[in-house]
Amino acid sequence: MKLLFVGDVMLGRLVNRALKMMPAEYSWGNTLDVFRSADARFCNLRRFRHPVEQAREKKDLVVVSAHWGPNWGREVPKEHTALAHCLVDSGADVVFGHSAHVFRAVEIYRDRPILYSTGDFMDDYAVDPNERNDESFLFLVELGEEGETRVVLHPTTIREFQANLAEGERARSIAETMQNLCRSWNTASSWHPGEQRLTLSGTGA
Repeated sequence: MKLLFVGDVMLGRLVNRALKMMPAEYSWGNTLDVFRSADARFCNLRRFRHPVEQAREKKDLVVVSAHWGPNWGREVPKEHTALAHCLVDSGADVVFGHSAHVFRAVEIYRDRPILYSTGDFMDDYAVDPNERNDESFLFLVELGEEGETRVVLHPTTIREFQANLAEGERARSIAETMQNLCRSWNTASSWHPGEQRLTLSGTGA
């Protein structure tokens, strides 16, 4: 099964004004083919241990969406890690984190992916030259029947209220930032230049 996750969709005043003059599919840019390749798609939902345990008893797949923590910064707060591990221990198959407006590391814990922050998929914020809130990924989570997990990341950029797949050196640079973030989490990564995508895997703790 393939699950697609994207960062926050910030439909602010400027975005809404621009979309009145654009076709409905404008903001999705050239990302729609990747969206269509997934079996299910998730964009910034909101829902903890007892509910997760209950869901695990009734459902084949449990995704916990967490809008957590302050804005900005690549470092994952320790309390987020503790909570994410607790959620997986309670039965979550995927922890989908968002709120920071920039992407953070991906951890594979007990063969389950933790997306600590998926950044912004689309917004009308000014671009911080250091934080680069205009860069993120399409996060495609592949959960195998035998329990193996793979996360495929397609680098994206935001420009003129539109998300698009990044290309060339820009895509490689975004992927390299994620690779550097993931090293301390023992998340293995591999860049595929021909397909402009980053593959993450690992056994976790």
